[in-house]
Amino acid sequence: MLENGFVKLHRSLLKWEWYDDLNTFKLFMHLLLTVNYYDRQWRGKTVKRGSRITSYAILAKETKLSVKSVRTAIKHLISTGEVAKVSNSEYTIITVNNYDKYQDAANEQAGEGQAKGKQGAGEGQQSKKDKESNKNEKEGPPVPADAPDGAAYEMTREERLEKIKRLRR
Repeated sequence: MLENGFVKLHRSLLKWEWYDDLNTFKLFMHLLLTVNYYDRQWRGKTVKRGSRITSYAILAKETKLSVKSVRTAIKHLISTGEVAKVSNSEYTIITVNNYDKYQDAANEQAGEGQAKGKQGAGEGQQSKKDKESNKNEKEGPPVPADAPDGAAYEMTREERLEKIKRLRR
């Protein structure tokens, strides 16, 4: 399961119609945290960013909910357009609708906010971040164990923006 990175949550979530339904809320948060944050190949199929292959039983085990509760929560989320589901006899693909819209905005804003909020290293000093950056340039970016074909998961802001432009074409 993914353990790196972050997801963006807006405070308007407090007014969301499923906010007070604990099982539906829990499952939706779990899906936001566990869907792919980049396209991946699985058994010859591309599983898109914002989607994951799973089953009700797997989701029940991961969230400590019953299979019936997971099924009901998925029905709630589908009925209001938060997720989509495609199933066949082998697996189910759950997609968080509008994942790119919300999470790409989070990446851009986080980068800008962090840059504005930090002071740079003094003249003649090299910041810890710069040292790590230089080290990463020599060694290459870190690669998660589950990344396909050794693909790196950390991109610069410019690379993310370029990827977004390519996807929108």
